[in-house]
Amino acid sequence: MRKLLSATAAAALLTVPAHAEDFYAKLFGGVGFEQDQDFTGLISGVDTGAGTLETDTGYVVGGAVGYNVIDNFAIEAEIAYRANEIEGGFVNGTAFAIDDDLESLSFMGNVVYTAPEFAGFTPYIGGGAGAARIGFSEAGERDYVFAYQGFAGVSYPITQIVSAGVEYRYFATEEADIAGPLGVITTDYDAHNVNLVLSVAF
Repeated sequence: MRKLLSATAAAALLTVPAHAEDFYAKLFGGVGFEQDQDFTGLISGVDTGAGTLETDTGYVVGGAVGYNVIDNFAIEAEIAYRANEIEGGFVNGTAFAIDDDLESLSFMGNVVYTAPEFAGFTPYIGGGAGAARIGFSEAGERDYVFAYQGFAGVSYPITQIVSAGVEYRYFATEEADIAGPLGVITTDYDAHNVNLVLSVAF
């Protein structure tokens, strides 16, 4: 079902009619708040079992192209990169330390609803599904898994075609099997981001 949702979102992006004035592009970047990621597997030199990775505040950068299908509704194709430094963690109650980053590279199809303008600001809300590559920044095995997200924000026009805004975004994936300096582990991945967004209509 999840693969079908991702394929449907991708197909929708390829089949809409082309009217240049209805297209837009946007860039976004911001803070990825520190987050604990639960895992099972082997931590090299420590133990095998269940534990938690503790990460510091990180960052996200990304971009998307979108098409306004009808008034107030748009679809988007998006790519984004997230990274948080791992400050350590626990496995079976035993602490460990490591110098590495937990990262994701995601490819998403989104649906966005834009509310009517209020006091010059335009609120919006959206969600999407797709795939993400999860792994450590050091050399190792990465895994592609199903990903999903939800976001909401407000934008404000700078010019007739350029707008800027701020948004909150929650991103998560299914469990990924990854290998690296930590050993071989299975972990889910989720992220809370606050982003600045710049959009251009064309």
